[in-house]
Amino acid sequence: MAELLAERGEQPLALLDRRGKILLVNRAMESALGWGRDEVEGKSWVEVFAPATQSAQIAHRLNQALAGGLRQYECEAVDREGRRVRLALELTRVGKPGQCLLVVVQRVMAVDELPAQLAQHELDYEIATAPSSFGSVQRLELVGRTVPGIGDGRRVCFELLHERQSPCEDCPVLRDGRETWPRVVVRRGTPGAESFTIVTAEPPRAGTVRVGVRFVADETLRVIHDARLAAVADKARLSRREKSVLQYLLMGRALDDIATILGLRRSTVKFHQANILQKLGADSRVDLARLLGL
Repeated sequence: MAELLAERGEQPLALLDRRGKILLVNRAMESALGWGRDEVEGKSWVEVFAPATQSAQIAHRLNQALAGGLRQYECEAVDREGRRVRLALELTRVGKPGQCLLVVVQRVMAVDELPAQLAQHELDYEIATAPSSFGSVQRLELVGRTVPGIGDGRRVCFELLHERQSPCEDCPVLRDGRETWPRVVVRRGTPGAESFTIVTAEPPRAGTVRVGVRFVADETLRVIHDARLAAVADKARLSRREKSVLQYLLMGRALDDIATILGLRRSTVKFHQANILQKLGADSRVDLARLLGL
């Protein structure tokens, strides 16, 4: 009876048992992904369709669906030719509770419709903040270009961008509720990459948070640091020599080293340091760095 009903359906579908094994697929599913039913029936969905890097994540989501906690899901799949496609799935439990899972493919998208590795792009997106739907993406743009198939609230940001099953440890949205907005997080780039990722979050309206992701090169940060330091020095009316001493103090150089570099006596450097601390209202070198936000 299930096969008969399946064959009459125009949408690709598969029926899975409680262990995620494929009990049947219809002809529409064969046409969509190229796999014959004799090749897939009796094997697990993850074994046949899931990309190796996402197998654990997809297995977790299927288990959620079998438990009744997930009705819609987007995931990648591999067709018979080895090409990766993205599937928009509707998941329904059938039979006794948790006995079988009906997987209906609502849409098949070529992966090139979605940018590869979204976390490596500068982004603007909005997420829901309610506990029951935290992180669900309401809108996502690649610096002004809307990404198709995303923004309907079905995907959560930490899964979509970082392939995680829980929010990021440094998520600015989950900081102490007393902290003011906007909230900023700075993340170090991947090993070998001379850049930082700046994540800014602010609530445009109740129940959502807008997040912006931008990349800043080390050289750009150095220029910003120098400009900020110059502004602080000018405001405090530091002399040219005091500015030079301040720069080396913030680099952590010892007084003897600064004296050698600038061709001064140690006592003179110490005198300049005392003047700098006084003009900037700092008690120590550590307090100086704190006051300057460095």
